[in-house]
Amino acid sequence: MAPEVILFPGAWARSKAATWWWLRAFIARYKTSGQKWHYPSYEGRSLNEMSDAYADYVKVHVPGEAKLVMIGYSMGGQVLRALHARHPHLASRTIQVILISCPGRHGITVPALAELIKRAPLSLACAVGGQIAFRSPEEAARVIFNGQLPPTDKTVRQLVAISQNWPEPMWPLGATLFLPGRRTTLPPIDRRIPVLRTWSESDPFQIGGREDKDETAECLMLRGDHSLIRFPEKFPIPTRNKLREAIARKN
Repeated sequence: MAPEVILFPGAWARSKAATWWWLRAFIARYKTSGQKWHYPSYEGRSLNEMSDAYADYVKVHVPGEAKLVMIGYSMGGQVLRALHARHPHLASRTIQVILISCPGRHGITVPALAELIKRAPLSLACAVGGQIAFRSPEEAARVIFNGQLPPTDKTVRQLVAISQNWPEPMWPLGATLFLPGRRTTLPPIDRRIPVLRTWSESDPFQIGGREDKDETAECLMLRGDHSLIRFPEKFPIPTRNKLREAIARKN
């Protein structure tokens, strides 16, 4: 039986439509014929609740004998780590982990938090205290796309709309990701599982957190911001080949 791919999207994944909008180009490039990909919407208001909901989904929708390739994007990498820590039976079925634009297992670093606050102080305050909502397309373009897309771009405007319709306050989750002293430190992924990570110092969510010394991972350096996953054609060719090989892993 071919392995099945479990995709852990970023924080906007409160709806499958939002997930598809953000990740559709990546899925289209790397999903092979006959390969099953799963990316359910997040449920819960903490990393543990979200990982438990994902575990329940896998139990119902993925055959018990199938091996798993797990891909985490942005906050999804933290949900993936939490799932491995809380559900070792699923970790034991995992033959490959891929982390794209994810913070380290200790969460977002103090330098990264400082950069995010500098870019959008009100949005970050909302992220940990209330709603995640960008005030304008200009702010979304600056924070998420690092100015590489204009505020008039349809993608930017869609992101603003998604953020302003976020269904619930985010304090419990935001504190575990952003606040020094309250961030959740997650156990390292089992060293027996191959881990592939992408990293970019231009990504404000990754500043200063490249190394997890107690976690074995092959690190692929990229040049781009947090939205780079939307443009997989911009990945260097060696990175594309590494990702394709990892996603297609058989055992």
